[in-house]
Amino acid sequence: PCCGSGTLAIEALLAGTPNTLRNWACLDFAAAQPAAARAFAGDLDPAATARTLANAQRAGVAASLVTQACELAAWPPDPAIALVASNLPWGARLGSRAAARRLVQRWGAAVARTAPDRPALAVVAEPQLAADTGLHDLRVCATRHGGKAVWLVAGRTPKRGAR
Repeated sequence: PCCGSGTLAIEALLAGTPNTLRNWACLDFAAAQPAAARAFAGDLDPAATARTLANAQRAGVAASLVTQACELAAWPPDPAIALVASNLPWGARLGSRAAARRLVQRWGAAVARTAPDRPALAVVAEPQLAADTGLHDLRVCATRHGGKAVWLVAGRTPKRGAR
């Protein structure tokens, strides 16, 4: 979800497996072992999914990428998902801290429903948003993205029916 231009999905495919993300900031995603390298990328904005697909074509990985333009709440459960990774929108695009918090909460609910009990990673603008993801076994690491301080939030989505 929130694929933007597809960087996370494309880089994972270029590396051969989404499990490569475990090397980021010493976050352990050893449990994410997909049978075949493929990625799903979605965004509410159809222009974002079009950019993602165009970038995947330029990178030579479009055949392994499925894109979908839809609202977070419309993402269906998928037992094939081994890892969810999103670079959530931040900064002026969201307008306020309250809007960022609502987006992070909606993202957390969507990934918990779509991929219960799976590893998940989100890039967020403020460390206070980590708890709003709803992830269990949270780990938060500070880093920089485009010159701005951001935080990698990693954990596991809740099991189906758990809070």
